[in-house]
Amino acid sequence: MDGSTWKKDTIAYKYHTKSVEDLQFSPVDKNQLASCSVDGTLRLADLREPNRKKSHTTIQAHNSDVNVLSWNRKSPNLIATGADDGSFKVWDKRYLDTSISEI
Repeated sequence: MDGSTWKKDTIAYKYHTKSVEDLQFSPVDKNQLASCSVDGTLRLADLREPNRKKSHTTIQAHNSDVNVLSWNRKSPNLIATGADDGSFKVWDKRYLDTSISEI
């Protein structure tokens, strides 16, 4: 035993179809994780969800690689994404569901 307090989970999170570029936990809910990928998507996951092969919400965020995301710390329902094509978008998770959405 190495004395670490980290707990390892035996079930992998498999949400994206290509490499993950960025991920962040919600600033207000330790069970919410946002990730973005070369597959062009932003995915929001509830880590309490037992079926980890599916994410809670999937958004086709951009038509190119999504390189970066950031939760807004003042308004934690807002998430910004940035892509290879130089575009950025702001998403309001109150208006997202499991269908592909853009605001």
